[in-house]
Amino acid sequence: MRYRLKSVSFALTQFSIGIATLLLFPSLLLTPHSQLPASAQTSTTQSRKAEAERLLEQGNQQLNTFDDERNKAALQGFQKALEIARELPDRTLEGTALSSIGETYLFLSDTDQAIAYAQASLAIAQIYTPVRSHHSLS
Repeated sequence: MRYRLKSVSFALTQFSIGIATLLLFPSLLLTPHSQLPASAQTSTTQSRKAEAERLLEQGNQQLNTFDDERNKAALQGFQKALEIARELPDRTLEGTALSSIGETYLFLSDTDQAIAYAQASLAIAQIYTPVRSHHSLS
């Protein structure tokens, strides 16, 4: 069990590093749909993205280490946000939703699901984070 928790912790740490890189260096991303000119976006797309972001924020407020009912409610919101992110498609939003779902499963003591969602989130982060050679100093 201790090894599994370390694995989950490592996966979540790696994901956090990937997301932090994306947040600190957004120019490294391909231009996401959300950054296209306003004329290229429909109001429906904008409202769906806003809904997903609201669901993520609401879920983060509900998340509580010691309250499974609140965590299950948060999980439902995160899953709906994931569904919307995939419909749009918005890979950054999708990665955030996957990470939130993984964290929730960790709070619900379902380490297998936590790992699966953390890995899926990490995979998205790795797609949008350029690989740098460890030999390069620049």
